[in-house]
Amino acid sequence: MAGPLFYQQVVDLADEAGNAGDIQRVLEFMEAIGAGSGAKVMVTAQKLRDVRPHNHYVAQIEEAVYAQALLRLMHLARDVEFLILLEWIVSGYAANQDIQRAGWWDRVIALVPVPDVTRALREGELQQGFQDLANDFVTIINIHLRTQKTRTPTPIPTQWESIRRMLVQLAMRLMALFEIALARSLDLMARRGKDRGSALLQLHAWWSSLTRKAFSGGWIDEDRKPDKTANPGLTAVPVTVNRDVRGRHFYFDAFVPHSARTFEFNDFDRSVNALPEPTRANLFELVQFRTVQLRHYLEMFGEYFEDANAPPPATRADKDAVAARKAAFARRRALVDRVVKTARSFDVRTEDGLADFLCAYFDAHVAAHPKAKAPRLDAWAECIEIFRLHHHTLAIHSQQNLAESPGYLGRAFPRTLHGATLWDCGVYAAKGAYILLRFGMYIASKSQARPRASFLFLPIHVGLAIEFDEFPFVVIQNDQVQWLSREQETAWRKDWEESREDDPTPDPGTEAGKRSKFIEDYAVQWYARGVDLPLVPMGIKTSDPPKMAEIDAAYAQAMGPRGVRVFSADVDKPGTPVYQYDVYNYKALTDLEIAWFNAEAIPFWNDKAHTLWTRFAPQMTNMAVRRKYAAELERELIPVEDAYNRKVERRKNEITDKVRSSGALAARKDLRVTSASRLANRQRSFGVLGEVRTHLLEVLDPRITPVPPPAFASENGFLRRIGGW
Repeated sequence: MAGPLFYQQVVDLADEAGNAGDIQRVLEFMEAIGAGSGAKVMVTAQKLRDVRPHNHYVAQIEEAVYAQALLRLMHLARDVEFLILLEWIVSGYAANQDIQRAGWWDRVIALVPVPDVTRALREGELQQGFQDLANDFVTIINIHLRTQKTRTPTPIPTQWESIRRMLVQLAMRLMALFEIALARSLDLMARRGKDRGSALLQLHAWWSSLTRKAFSGGWIDEDRKPDKTANPGLTAVPVTVNRDVRGRHFYFDAFVPHSARTFEFNDFDRSVNALPEPTRANLFELVQFRTVQLRHYLEMFGEYFEDANAPPPATRADKDAVAARKAAFARRRALVDRVVKTARSFDVRTEDGLADFLCAYFDAHVAAHPKAKAPRLDAWAECIEIFRLHHHTLAIHSQQNLAESPGYLGRAFPRTLHGATLWDCGVYAAKGAYILLRFGMYIASKSQARPRASFLFLPIHVGLAIEFDEFPFVVIQNDQVQWLSREQETAWRKDWEESREDDPTPDPGTEAGKRSKFIEDYAVQWYARGVDLPLVPMGIKTSDPPKMAEIDAAYAQAMGPRGVRVFSADVDKPGTPVYQYDVYNYKALTDLEIAWFNAEAIPFWNDKAHTLWTRFAPQMTNMAVRRKYAAELERELIPVEDAYNRKVERRKNEITDKVRSSGALAARKDLRVTSASRLANRQRSFGVLGEVRTHLLEVLDPRITPVPPPAFASENGFLRRIGGW
């Protein structure tokens, strides 16, 4: 049954006036809006221009009717008619028209609700919400373009600030709707039915339609630039909710109700007491992150979807690539079908759910490949890759120091507006330890030792290393999950052994001790490449299988008053020579690297390198083309490397030169200062620059065919801004 007309008052006034005159023209316009008829809206809006706002009947129309009409014109993507109605309303005011215009924008913004993510919405509500938002964005952006002097021959009063505020409100509504739809999809997936992926695929269809319609125009080009500082873009949206609660700083959930998830944090700098401003991102970054997030889940569960960004296959190679992609999804789906039947739980949003998924997936993969040369190693590698992608997609670094209690495991952390949970290094390490120890203990053969995990305590940071007997070791540094194959480890160890004279700390006498030291040195380079760092490793003792309480207790003990410290107590004491040595050196170094990453690495990776690969990839079987591509990529890469050397490398050298004699180090027998020079020959293999260098070697090697696509080949591998996202 249809609800009351939003313009019922106009119907009544027109009836009173005998359905004639100015009020009748207004009624016809409202009826066209209510019917959703674009053609009638266009015609009746022109007639509205001649209506006198002060007409006896017209003047009685309540503001709420006009506000609803403006909102519905947004939903219909009628930007011209929106402006006609707005300017007609404002023309009825004798003075202060700019103030009145802004006030009407405020009324419409107030009608754009941000839903409570704890309240489930029906399928029809979600679908309508995404459709309305697509048209809303189109409307507001077209209005923005029409108010630019260079874009229209007829001057229209600029409404930049109102437009900006509307876009921010729409972005917040869009992200909340996506979060509700994603939760609905993953709830259905966890129930393991035959149609378990239908809601995810439905969300992908809604999302693809919205992004194609609303975000394909050139307007977003300026907004997407990650190196903006003075002007963060038209849609600088707060993505975190930071609040002061009786003098303590907390992250609140970015979604309503904000208090559903909270966690305390503090600044690394001991002298800073002010609550930091919320981190902001532009709309393009939010949309990009959500797109990658959605694709991750579809790929993880083997739910095939058409790649909306891929051009139609034109050549035989293109068609073969499409067929290969479909086959890869079918293989993953078949394995997940087995996992559904055997996994203890199937909700990968929790630590236990993800560990259960990995354990069952390992068994399924081994069983499905009985004739493989190394079926267990192949299964392990695929499981670690699933974990790596999930670790990277599920969370994002807070850039602040989260409180050490309550325990990190088994709890829901506050989310950013694009749905990533806010973690810091300790959370990444603790959760990684629990999930990988559970997984490693499950798959270990009876004749082998259990996997060994160690927290790696470094300046203002903690990482993780896990050693397996049968499989390669794994290291975790924030969202970086890295490992070396046995062949790679042998080659790297050779370089490391040959550089032992560069290390003031003697190597252990046992092979196991030497390997652990090598793993630590390798792990450190993924946190801070090319710099010597004080390090204290701490083994994690657990039962089999591990318990969350055991890992939480180990971490809490290490972070307690008598726990692990790489610096002396004087770094906490104002007035001492080494006060804030960690902040003034290592935190400052991190800030320099983040600034370089945001300003130099991301534009190179997401734009320049991606564009080059897209242009050359179809002809990458030709060595002449490969050499040309490599030359152009090298040309773009060199300035990025030079900027790193100027802005970051010099500071690293200064820190390395003085750390051992600084007087800031803690007096601990288990502390050593790592020597980056032991892996100097491998420096170019670390980080973003290392990935590009490795890719260039593959491109120029005629024995490697086809060339493996680099991470920047698709949006799935795009870098995200640190501290801004």
